[in-house]
Amino acid sequence: MNKIQNEYKKSTQFDFDLMTTNDGNLTKLVKINIRNVALAEAMIRNDSSYIKESLVLPPENSDRKGAYGGSVKYWVKQIKNVIDGSVPVDEDGWKNFINKLVVAIDLSNSTHLNSDSVGVQQITDRICKIDRIKLVEMVKNPKENDYELIKIITEKTVVNDGKHRARTNYSFATKFCRALCMTLFEGEEEQDNFSIYDSVVAEAIWYYIKHFNIKATKAELKDYSKFIKIVDQIIAESDPNVSRNGFDHLIW
Repeated sequence: MNKIQNEYKKSTQFDFDLMTTNDGNLTKLVKINIRNVALAEAMIRNDSSYIKESLVLPPENSDRKGAYGGSVKYWVKQIKNVIDGSVPVDEDGWKNFINKLVVAIDLSNSTHLNSDSVGVQQITDRICKIDRIKLVEMVKNPKENDYELIKIITEKTVVNDGKHRARTNYSFATKFCRALCMTLFEGEEEQDNFSIYDSVVAEAIWYYIKHFNIKATKAELKDYSKFIKIVDQIIAESDPNVSRNGFDHLIW
């Protein structure tokens, strides 16, 4: 056995667990289980593009220019301090915090909110119209309000310049709600209230839907209450100990 073969043999202890799809093809899927999630988390923890967003980085420590300043977690922390009453701000100060968070999530996730020229401003305005306590309630108990915040954010933008097309920003909405929960409820059960939807998830999740013979349509993935039920069903069929966050990271 040469050095290359020895290295390969040792690497197999870190391989993901796989399962063969039941549709007659030889395609293999990564199993949804704690072991695989742990492997994914280890890789993410050492990925520079993810590390920054897991830290509380204030604007002066940001390496991004322009409107951006501070990490997503930093701005959610500021919002949490306002809600807790430890940092009093007026309406302009609150709007600034919300705007900075919207921009930070947009840039870190490449959701291109301003491709319609108005997305950042209009979504900031919508969120700011919600009472602060109600905003927390919307993400703390989302099922009870039928994922109302997702619906508010995904209302089509209003574009009147004749140059740009209005957008619904569904992916951004899921990432905004998840970002709030990850920091507002850190260490609590509610931290895992939301699962992210984007083009990668939309493609990958379909293999699991077919594998587990889950009755679903691609259109239902755009209905958040149905989408998250599908995610939960896949987890339940696989390993109930896996979180929605772990599922997101694994299929990514």
